[in-house]
Amino acid sequence: MKNFSIAFWVVLISCNLYAQKGDLKFAEKALKDGKEFNAAYFSAKALNHPKASKRIVKRAHKILSEYVSKGFDYRENEISSYTKKLQNYDKDESVKNASIVVQFTQDLIDYKTVLDEIPNDRLAPPKSKSPPVVVPEKDYSKALKSAINQLNEIKKKASLDYLKEARELSKEKMLDKLKESFYKYEKAIKLDNSVVESVRNEKNALGIRIGKLMLSEANSLYFSQGSSFNDKELAIEILEKASKYSEEEEIKKQKTKLGNDLCEVYYLKVRNLLELPLKRQEEGTNKNEKANTTVSGMKVSFDKNKAIQDIKNRQLKTSNSSPKRSTILAGNSNAVISSTNLDNSHQAIAFLDRIKKINPSYKDTKYLMQIALKGTWLIDYRDNKKYATAKIGNHIWMTTNLDFNASGSEYKTYCKDGKVVEVKKYGRFYNWYSVMKNSRSEGSQGVCPKGWRVPSVEDYRTLQNTIL
Repeated sequence: MKNFSIAFWVVLISCNLYAQKGDLKFAEKALKDGKEFNAAYFSAKALNHPKASKRIVKRAHKILSEYVSKGFDYRENEISSYTKKLQNYDKDESVKNASIVVQFTQDLIDYKTVLDEIPNDRLAPPKSKSPPVVVPEKDYSKALKSAINQLNEIKKKASLDYLKEARELSKEKMLDKLKESFYKYEKAIKLDNSVVESVRNEKNALGIRIGKLMLSEANSLYFSQGSSFNDKELAIEILEKASKYSEEEEIKKQKTKLGNDLCEVYYLKVRNLLELPLKRQEEGTNKNEKANTTVSGMKVSFDKNKAIQDIKNRQLKTSNSSPKRSTILAGNSNAVISSTNLDNSHQAIAFLDRIKKINPSYKDTKYLMQIALKGTWLIDYRDNKKYATAKIGNHIWMTTNLDFNASGSEYKTYCKDGKVVEVKKYGRFYNWYSVMKNSRSEGSQGVCPKGWRVPSVEDYRTLQNTIL
């Protein structure tokens, strides 16, 4: 208990000291930036710490004694500047400027409060015959009330302007124009929360109209002849956005249905890639459904040794270029999926990522991800060597050193002291030319196997941010 008490006091002292130094640091930075109000305010806060060190008291007092009045003048001049801007009305800028006037007036009240709380002994400089800091008598309560009233008036005027624009745009037939109208209705209501109920009803009716148009667009995209998996995912995204405009149950149900249909297609592929048997209740009455499954108009053919690599901008991030040998055919025709040299586990991870985006809790996908991550290996078909890999964030990294003999007239690899035996212990040593194969572009394939690339500086930063 004694040790705990000591530790507790150490923490308290450390936090108090950190706060003192922080306020003084802000004050000194404000001086360099020419912000006299901030300099005065933070030096006053530093003096308010009950256990402020002598050095901090001395330095904070020096700043405050010079800037105590300048702090008031600085903010008052800023308020005057923004008040003048209000003479030229603009619904967006005027609301912004009036809000700043209110905030700056409140800042002055807070500053005066901090000054009044400084102990009398702190107002006098430590061990000095200099006069104590004199806090000017200021009262900004009336100014704040006036600024708030002014802001409310401007907000009401801006709200009426937005409402007028919203009603005009709501007459349009184009979806983009209707969305813009909905946005303006939201702005009008946000600026003046006291608007009549009929305005809210207008906005809700417009939202339902937008929702129906987006529902029609999503269905057309999802079920159209030859729509790709990317199209189907986009359709689900459209329904997700539609729910922001309309709370109609039809939209929610269709989003859930289409999402589950597509997740099931991906799910079957994952189990097939990982060579896992389907549960009886998932097989249906026909065991052959595993090999040829129809879901919402898609007839999909599976091959356990083939998988997708380019699923809607989420191809495996270690790939330098789009896999030219990968094709997807959807609609009523068979979807034949081919890949480059990544094994089934990598492909399963790509599918599981897509499922997670649509429905994070779909079936036992978390368990399948664990299985997939255990079996991630890369085979370099140049020499048939096998390398362990790992998915970190959105990237897949090799976790073992490359052991490819890149000797040749243009690029070479080296072994320590010229001994081949050192390869097993240290791995190969590559010079820059062998790593990049004379390329100067970031993200080049270089010495890497086909479908992989040399990590860029940004890749390493992403890795660092992910694991630290």
